Amino acid sequence: MSSTPASTMPQVAAAAPRVSWQPPRVLRRYCAAARLDGMLGEVGQSWLSRREQDELAAWRDEGRRRGWLLGRVLGKQLLAAAAGTSIESIEILSRDEQGRVNRPRVWHDGKPLAWSLSISHADHGALVALTPYEGVTIGVDLTDRDTFSPRIVDLWFTPAEKAWYRDAGAAHIGAYIWAAKEAIYKATSAGESFAPRDIEIRPDGQCHHRNLPLANCQLKSWTVDGHLAVLAIVRSPVSSNSTTTTIHCR
Repeated sequence: MSSTPASTMPQVAAAAPRVSWQPPRVLRRYCAAARLDGMLGEVGQSWLSRREQDELAAWRDEGRRRGWLLGRVLGKQLLAAAAGTSIESIEILSRDEQGRVNRPRVWHDGKPLAWSLSISHADHGALVALTPYEGVTIGVDLTDRDTFSPRIVDLWFTPAEKAWYRDAGAAHIGAYIWAAKEAIYKATSAGESFAPRDIEIRPDGQCHHRNLPLANCQLKSWTVDGHLAVLAIVRSPVSSNSTTTTIHCR
């Protein structure tokens, strides 16, 4: 298991926009699927809480169940290492009271934490990202840059994104735009369905959501195990009614 490399992809990533804030530290960890499968075979599902087991049961497709488990075991390992605790004391929930899929929420010893966690899994492995800073949300996505389908461009890209993709003449630009859309959705979602055309990625590094600029948003990209990874970091207002517990990230 290893942390993801810090190097970016200048031929893929757009120019970084000017931001009026300093994005916080984000912890990242990637692990190959074969190794994660071995871990799951050793520990079974004893590390899942009752609520996590209920979430797992909601997934009927075996591929979805496997991906869910791979992301959860890696996410719990990263959280436990950051908090200096055991994976059994960590709980990751990604469904609300109505059963709708939402951003992962983190619990420690039964108390919610004001940490933002994002999980992505692909054919070769899983990637998780974590920041302990309240008021900042993150999203991460893995995609295969070599098998990107042009049909996605026709169906889900905005006119500006289509023009960028056509002018570049390279599949990896399409893969970057698509992964960035997924990452921003994960960072900003409040439970609504993914609407790719509501998010626009521009060559100058600017991001728009529902035709409004995301002023405090930063995108980072890198390659890992044959995949393109994109991380979105978004600053959001801190609720004055927050009931989360704060613990120090190690």
